[in-house]
Amino acid sequence: MQANFKVLFKFLSLTIVSLLMLFNVSCKSDKTDSKQSTKTKVNKKETRSQPLVASASLQFTKNNKRVDFECYKEEIYGEISIQNENVMYLRFRTVNKDGTKPDGPIIQITLKNPNGFDEGQTYSFSDDPAEKGLIVSINSSWKDPELYMADNDGIKQGSGELKITSLRENQIEGVFNFEVKHIIKKENKVIVSNGKFKDKIVQ
Repeated sequence: MQANFKVLFKFLSLTIVSLLMLFNVSCKSDKTDSKQSTKTKVNKKETRSQPLVASASLQFTKNNKRVDFECYKEEIYGEISIQNENVMYLRFRTVNKDGTKPDGPIIQITLKNPNGFDEGQTYSFSDDPAEKGLIVSINSSWKDPELYMADNDGIKQGSGELKITSLRENQIEGVFNFEVKHIIKKENKVIVSNGKFKDKIVQ
């Protein structure tokens, strides 16, 4: 009788230990699955692409270098803003679809209009600066910049134009084509063609 009791006690002890081990493994598995699920969500968030804000083809005559410029949405650059209802800033730098920022051109455009902005408006270097203002600044590179600049006040002459093709609520779209000279070496130019932009306006 006593021997049978000892055998039964050992059996129950082994069963309890086995159940505890199984429960522990199950908990670890749940935690691992939860971590993997969280990691997957984070990775998905990190790799989510941003919308394309601006694109253009840039041809630098200095070295005959052609750049397919793209700026995907990011803070500060890749932003269109209006201040005081009559000054619009367009800031574009090279930003990849995954959010990385390689070295590349930077385009900044300033539009001024005392009457505000509307769909169908065109801005060019031949405009009267008292009525419409246009300043175009292009850096060839972030790390080793060479500045090209033009405005419609005749100081640093350029050619081309920007047109607002759509402006509804806070969403703006447009196209631009420019030819802008180097700020010092006037024989060097950057030719900007097939320029497009589309974004929400920050006010």
